[in-house]
Amino acid sequence: MLPTAKSAPLLAASLLVAAVIAACGSSSASSSTSNAGASSSPSSSTQPAAPAAHALTLSETEFKITPSHPTVPAAGPVTITVRNDGKVTHALSVQTPSGVVSTGRIAPGASATLKLDLSKPGSYVFFCPIDGHRMLGMQGTLVSGGSSGVSGRASSTTPASSSAGPSNSY
Repeated sequence: MLPTAKSAPLLAASLLVAAVIAACGSSSASSSTSNAGASSSPSSSTQPAAPAAHALTLSETEFKITPSHPTVPAAGPVTITVRNDGKVTHALSVQTPSGVVSTGRIAPGASATLKLDLSKPGSYVFFCPIDGHRMLGMQGTLVSGGSSGVSGRASSTTPASSSAGPSNSY
């Protein structure tokens, strides 16, 4: 059966989740860089490896986002998969150094994915931009650490005020 316009986003999200789960592997598999295809002779023009993307899964219900204070161990790319486990439509917005990044509307039972570049260590506010949901508690803070690591109580380097970005109406 070919995917319909309605099922295509769900199919894409399911494939992404499957890929993330498959990529996780066992705890003994640490991040490593492959030198496949690389020249065996050293070169001064070799580019440093891009930082590994961190995967994060969030759940939205009425009216909270779980976990509300997740952390990733290092600054860099972050992929957030958010699932609407509630009974009403939700969405997710994240205040990044380059502005607010948002999903579209997420129907109950559906998922969406955000790819972020959190290149600076710090705290990044996330919230549901649907009218009134943020004020009802649908917000949190993502902490992106530096090379020394960060606990969930790290101080913010990104302002977390309500003026950080407009509350989009969907």
